[in-house]
Amino acid sequence: MRLLRFLPLLMALLAPTALAERLYEVELIIFRQGSQVLPASQPAAEDWASGTNRLGMESQRSTSLDSQAAKLKASGNYQVLLHQAWQQTLRANMEQVSFTHGEGSFDQYPVQGVIGLSLAETLELEADIWVNQLDEQGLLLQSERLRENRRLSPGELTYLDHGSIGALIRVSPL
Repeated sequence: MRLLRFLPLLMALLAPTALAERLYEVELIIFRQGSQVLPASQPAAEDWASGTNRLGMESQRSTSLDSQAAKLKASGNYQVLLHQAWQQTLRANMEQVSFTHGEGSFDQYPVQGVIGLSLAETLELEADIWVNQLDEQGLLLQSERLRENRRLSPGELTYLDHGSIGALIRVSPL
């Protein structure tokens, strides 16, 4: 009988740990808004991805926000630059993954970024994304940066805004 009195307390203590170790699907769409480019004051540093897990083919998943990406493309006001999905285990500590898209040169890519996610009491996002223009020799001409920290609701589509680029992200439990 004594154990039954402490069962709710025990479950309350263990529940956050169990939630924090769940597998999630992350889907990200990065797009250009209009034609005006707002350059960042600094491009990505040479060590922009240090301490992160690089997204590999083994973690890639099929996308499910295809209709949203198609609407962006069809409007004529947006250009989809990246659309990908992956699975990731979320923990109480921030887990960062880095991604690139396009032909790179000197560790600069047309699209590159770091997405950090943590799940303790709430789902937290740290996004640092660069959209770069490279010349024919692969030298960086200019860079745009979207950097945002945000609390997310699991399964909800969230819009991240920057003057010239934007992102849609959804983090859903599997």
